[in-house]
Amino acid sequence: MSGDGRGLLVLAGGQFVSTAGLTVVVPLLPLHLEELGALGPSRQLWTGIVLAAPAVTLALAAPLWGRAGDRWGRKPMVVRALLGLAAALVLMALARTPAQLLAARLLQGAFGGIAEAGAAFVTTASPAGARGPMLGRLHAATAAGALVGPLAGGPLADVVGLRAVLAAVAGLTAASALVGWVALREPAGTAPAAGDVVPTVGGERTSAPGRRPGACLLAGFCAQAGAYGLVTVFAPHVRSLIPDPTRAGAWVGGLQAVTWAGSTLAAPWWGVRHERRAVEANLGAALVVMAVAVALQAFVPSAWALLPLRVAQGWCAAAVVQGVLLAASRRVAPADQGSAIGGATSVLTAGQVAGALGGGLVTSVLIPPAAIVVFGAVVAVGAAGVLRAAAASSRYPVVVNP
Repeated sequence: MSGDGRGLLVLAGGQFVSTAGLTVVVPLLPLHLEELGALGPSRQLWTGIVLAAPAVTLALAAPLWGRAGDRWGRKPMVVRALLGLAAALVLMALARTPAQLLAARLLQGAFGGIAEAGAAFVTTASPAGARGPMLGRLHAATAAGALVGPLAGGPLADVVGLRAVLAAVAGLTAASALVGWVALREPAGTAPAAGDVVPTVGGERTSAPGRRPGACLLAGFCAQAGAYGLVTVFAPHVRSLIPDPTRAGAWVGGLQAVTWAGSTLAAPWWGVRHERRAVEANLGAALVVMAVAVALQAFVPSAWALLPLRVAQGWCAAAVVQGVLLAASRRVAPADQGSAIGGATSVLTAGQVAGALGGGLVTSVLIPPAAIVVFGAVVAVGAAGVLRAAAASSRYPVVVNP
C-alpha cells in the first residue's frame, strides 16, 4: 500500500459507494418484489431466490477471478468489479419483473465482487502485521456504505422510487472504476513478508501449523447463513411491529443503518484484535453474542426494542468476513492471495445462498418469530465449531506477525 494511503482511500471509496447502493436494495427486496408482481407466499420464495442470486454466481466466479488476479494483477480486478457492479445496478433499475431482477442480481455476483478484489489488493500490498488493521479499515468503509445506504436510500426510495436511486448509484460506481484505473498502483509484493509462515513439503506450499481454516470457514458460513436468512423475514417482521405499515421502508432502512453503524465502529477494532489474538477466539466470541442478538429479535414488543439488538448484531458481524479472509491470506504467499481469498469468498457466499434460500423456505412455513429463532441457532452452530477449534489450537504454537 502506498505510503500516503492513496490506494486504501481509493479502494475504500469504491466499496463505500457500491455498498451504499446495494444495501438500499437488500432490505427492501420483499417490498420491491411485491411491486414487481410477487404476491402472497410467492413473495417469500422470490425474496430468497433474488437475495441468494449474486451469492451463487459470486461463489462460482470468485476463485476464477482470484486466480486471474494472481496472474494479471490486483488493479484490473478492482476496476472490473466496479464496472460489473455498475452494469448490474443499471439492469436492476430497468427490471420490470421478478425474473428480470433475478437476472440482474446474477450478473452482479458474476462480475462484481469489489470487496474480495479490494481484500486481495490490500493483503498483497500490506506487510505482515498490518493486514488485519488494513482489512479492518476496508471493512469499515463497506460498513459505512451500508450505514448510509439504508439511512438515506430507504426514505429517498419512498420519495423518488428505488429505480432512480439505483441509477444514480450505478453512475457513481462507474465513476469509482475510472478513479481506480487512474489512481491505483499495482502492488509490488510477490514474496512472503517477514513473519508470514508458508511451510513446504517437498517444495510445495502447505498449511501453517496451528491454523484451522476449516473452523473459521464454518464460522463464516454459519454467520452469513443466519444473517441472510434473517433478511428474508426482517421487513415483514418490522412492518408487523409498527403502527403505520406504509412507513415500513423508512423503518427497515433505519434499523439496517443502526446495524451497520455498529459494524462501522467495530471493524477497525476487530482488525487490530485479529492481529493480536487468535482469529478463532475472536470469531467464537463474536458469534456467541451475534447468535443471542439475532434470536432475541423474535421476542421484541416494538420496533424500538430492536435498536440495541441490531447494534450488537452489527458489532459482532464486523469480525466475520475480515477474520475469515485474514486467516486465509496468512496461509499463502502474496502472489497467491487472490486464489486464497477467492476460495474463502466462495465459502462465505455459499453461506449467503444457504441462508437466503433456506430463509425463504423457513419463512414460508413458520411465523416470523419462530423463523428468527432458527436463524439465531444457525449462527450458534458456527460459534460452537470455532470455539472448539480455538481451544484445540491453544495446544499448538500460532505464528503471530510482528
